[in-house]
Amino acid sequence: MSDSEKNKPESGKHDEENADARVSITPSEVEAQYQPQHILSKVSKDLGKDIFFWTPKSMHLMGGLNHNVTPINSRILHLWATLLDFRKERRVKFEVFPVTVKRIPTGIFHHERYRSGENIPEMSTDTLPPGDYDFHVFGEKKIHPFYPTFNIPSFKRVKYLTTLPKEEAVLIYTVRPEEVFMFDVPDDVQKHVLQRDHGQCVVTGVSGDDVVSVVWAVPPPLIYAMKYVEGGRTYSAMGELYKSINAITLRKDLADAFLDGAFGIDVDDDYRVVVLRNFGPEAQSLIGTNIQAYFRQPGAKDRFEGPMDIFLRAHFANCLFVNFQGGDIVDQYPMHVVGERCNRLGLSLGESRISRRSKLWNDELSQILYEHCYGRPFGPHPDNSDSEFQYESDLDEEGWQ
Repeated sequence: MSDSEKNKPESGKHDEENADARVSITPSEVEAQYQPQHILSKVSKDLGKDIFFWTPKSMHLMGGLNHNVTPINSRILHLWATLLDFRKERRVKFEVFPVTVKRIPTGIFHHERYRSGENIPEMSTDTLPPGDYDFHVFGEKKIHPFYPTFNIPSFKRVKYLTTLPKEEAVLIYTVRPEEVFMFDVPDDVQKHVLQRDHGQCVVTGVSGDDVVSVVWAVPPPLIYAMKYVEGGRTYSAMGELYKSINAITLRKDLADAFLDGAFGIDVDDDYRVVVLRNFGPEAQSLIGTNIQAYFRQPGAKDRFEGPMDIFLRAHFANCLFVNFQGGDIVDQYPMHVVGERCNRLGLSLGESRISRRSKLWNDELSQILYEHCYGRPFGPHPDNSDSEFQYESDLDEEGWQ
């Protein structure tokens, strides 16, 4: 591939001539120093994401991962695309390839992407190193393999919001007060599941009344989660989830992280345990690419009946929605929010910028806008003074926290 081809922008066009260009990518020492050029959202920062996947034909970020917590390869990425395509509308052949992302001055969060490597084979098991990746979609149907989603809450988050007064809880999916009790597994189901699973944690195999509990794969009040997996729409009543087929035995110190979507079981990858968010010391033994849930390991699978796969799939899909997909900075700062902030800072055309001493400059968005307008960071700089504009306002806005 020539240098001119490698430097071709990938913000909207994919070169068909590269359809057969495939090469493996292996991690290197550079990954420890990888610093993305695009602005990271709070979600991406909190999760320590350093692998990013971009939406074809747009400047939007599809999702990303922390490679130290969730090693991923092309084969795994394709499995996830199939799992999340519950309507079978996005079954397109694709490969990913590395890109260089550069910010451009045409917009606050605008970027251009330039191909920096060749296509990675669909079934490659080479771990992707930190960096940015684009999708090469083959065929005439140029559709993104992943349906764009963001701000889907974890099961734990929804449960927490149900405890708040109605005026404080912003719920996409509401749970009525008379349904809240169904978050807890009833005694008869606990007894049956403990017997079925031999009192052992299905993830680690440990046993003992003091260390093992019974939890739902999908809390029955959150039946909406079933619609995100193939075949899940056949479940229309909470009572259908209020059964032992939707419950598992789990080590007590893993139960909270499981409810929060920090890890799950990828049924379609031979019941592989996938950690998507580092939740402390308990997570360390589960991080890797080849850790199989205990109840499906060769020495144990003949003894275990376990829960129905569809409930584990629905739980894992929620894990991906919460931790893998989304995280674009424009989801955090929509354009109407950016426009309003520009007006308040006096950065709009024809207005006088407010003093840098104003508290309004103390947050991230204001400083991003400053850097975009003046081409330099907000912090100490010889050109950053309150005397650079003759008509600069020195007034703080009241009520700014």
